[in-house]
Amino acid sequence: MKKVLVIAYYFPPLGMGGVQRVMKFCKYLPQFGWQPVVLTVKNIHYYAKDPTLEQEIRGLKIFRTESLDPARINAKLPGKNNTPEFQLRTNFPPRSFQSLGVHLMREIFFPDSKILWLPFAVREGAQIIEKENIDLIFSTAPPISSHLIAHLLKKHYHLPWVADFRDYWSSSDYIPTHTPLHCWMYRKFTHSIIASANGIIAVSSPIIETINSENPDTTALFEVITNGFDWEDFSSIQPRKFTKFTIIYSGNLNPLRSPEPFFRALSLLFRENPQLPEKISVIFLGQHFDIDLSHLPDDIA
Repeated sequence: MKKVLVIAYYFPPLGMGGVQRVMKFCKYLPQFGWQPVVLTVKNIHYYAKDPTLEQEIRGLKIFRTESLDPARINAKLPGKNNTPEFQLRTNFPPRSFQSLGVHLMREIFFPDSKILWLPFAVREGAQIIEKENIDLIFSTAPPISSHLIAHLLKKHYHLPWVADFRDYWSSSDYIPTHTPLHCWMYRKFTHSIIASANGIIAVSSPIIETINSENPDTTALFEVITNGFDWEDFSSIQPRKFTKFTIIYSGNLNPLRSPEPFFRALSLLFRENPQLPEKISVIFLGQHFDIDLSHLPDDIA
């Protein structure tokens, strides 16, 4: 069986969709003749943790390294609670100092704060490649620093490399500032990553189309593997009906993906149909970043 080095900063016991995606890749790759060997970071301070996921990766070779990025440093501070931080909220709190800190980190570190994981990951990755006789490198982003780590290892060992884009970070959504210099730096960096990869996977066709249009000279093979679900996770669950008409948004929110237009539309609907608020339920599953809805009228908020 061939071996693939999987470079993933976010990995169980962390939670959220990006973790599920790479974890399921690792679960099913052996059925296609590939044995995954995972390179990830040690415990970090993170808002979503799901220790139950570790049951699915028993027997998997996982190498966890140090890092100097803020999430790793934060996890080592005394008194930090590293239990899951999910909590049920009925509103969106205004922007906090923590959100401001995240924004500042994005301004300072290039391409992202996980660049401080790179020296540890490259060193460990080199040892894994040599000791495990790795045949292929696979990296998943965000964080985009994972692709940079894979790029450096591929360049040194001349191994084929497949890059997985769960989001396409060079779009305005993910560039932390819109100055011409930063935009130029990020797009030049992205171009070098795309040019180096032998294969590119993305969660959607628009990402592939954007990469192709911005990098017309790339020779990489492209494939769309959408996010999905594992039938085995639901084999023992009995379906049930919601008591109300339920709208579910599964994913994170940010200023460029604000729920404000949706809330305004829902408010108009309720004004025209006063009986509907008792019949409709809206659930947001995910994290919100820099979302401040305090300016909305009370009837909308």
